[in-house]
Amino acid sequence: MKRIRLRYPIFLLISSLLAISQTRQANTPAPRPQNSPPISSDEAPSDETLQHTPCADQPTTRKQMAMAFQSGRQPLPAQLTGNWVEIGELSDYPSSPPFSNLNCSGERRDGKFEFVFVADGYSAELHAMGTYAQRVTMRPDGKGAIEFDVDFEADEGPQTYRCRLTKRGTLVCLIGAYDGAEFKRMKVDKGQIYEAGEDLP
Repeated sequence: MKRIRLRYPIFLLISSLLAISQTRQANTPAPRPQNSPPISSDEAPSDETLQHTPCADQPTTRKQMAMAFQSGRQPLPAQLTGNWVEIGELSDYPSSPPFSNLNCSGERRDGKFEFVFVADGYSAELHAMGTYAQRVTMRPDGKGAIEFDVDFEADEGPQTYRCRLTKRGTLVCLIGAYDGAEFKRMKVDKGQIYEAGEDLP
């Protein structure tokens, strides 16, 4: 009986230690690739909720956005200075249904804006969910627009945004043949800007 009494607590202790070890291993995140940008504690909310509260005169299709782009003009550096918030994303790929994400007061996820860029003339800091903070220099494309690249860390490489200032004072950007985005200048609190990834240089 003494042997049984001595063995039982030891066996229970070993079983408990094994269970704790397995739980810790299961909850330990996989290591990040060595060369990937660091991620802060302010991770992007994982669930995107499509929004549909456009401005009264906002383009709601990629075709309408292209028309607004055609009637727009190249913004001067002074006209760009400030905080610009994405208020619309539109796509019309032939092989899939049209996509729209629209919010006149700024597309948000968990209280933060999905895409904000802070411009000082043609220099801008980009803060977009799903990628790291970036600094870009916008450049005239020689065709009445400015352009800049955004790295969303996709296999196909950065996306080029070609933008013009609309009659409504917004910035409409065409991205390739089927995508587009619209930005509106507005006041933004620091806590509403998504911060993640490597520090800006």
